[in-house]
Amino acid sequence: MEVGQKLKQARLKAKLTQDQVSEAIQVSRQTLSNWENERYCPDIVSVIKLSDLYNTSLDELLKGEKMKTDNNVFANVEGQKNILIFNLGTLISDSSPYSLKMVRAMKKVAKIYKMDLTVKETSYKRIDSEGNEADIILLSPELYGREVEAKTKYPDKIVQVIDKRDYGLVDAENVLKKYCNTIY
Repeated sequence: MEVGQKLKQARLKAKLTQDQVSEAIQVSRQTLSNWENERYCPDIVSVIKLSDLYNTSLDELLKGEKMKTDNNVFANVEGQKNILIFNLGTLISDSSPYSLKMVRAMKKVAKIYKMDLTVKETSYKRIDSEGNEADIILLSPELYGREVEAKTKYPDKIVQVIDKRDYGLVDAENVLKKYCNTIY
């Protein structure tokens, strides 16, 4: 099945019209129709919006694959785990748009798989004051050079840099599989 057909199938499964979807993700109905009829492919931001709207993972939406629960890395989660994502922040905020998207996506995956996770993000300048709250510390890719420093500050914690591809695609499932598997 092609991407356009999968998008249409997901929309119909969600019992939404093209008008409703186009309004929700702020594109024209014609644009949505072009995607579903495979005249054009949606951009990644629109695919993420569709995934959120249809309450489905990116893999399921684009590839038609559900995560297998028989070997699901998330099945044996015991107790609440705290994940803290550190980023560079911006001049006017401690938040980063991609980190915020990743936090929302990770919360969504955690809810789907009934994981007891707390996920937050903040600027790396707060690592000294907030790092102790985390069970796992994830650094956004632009902080690659700070990984050793963070591991030195928190030798008893898992500290990892999020893969650039996973971060750019906001692939929360893959991030949780890669990094949380080591604590579950």
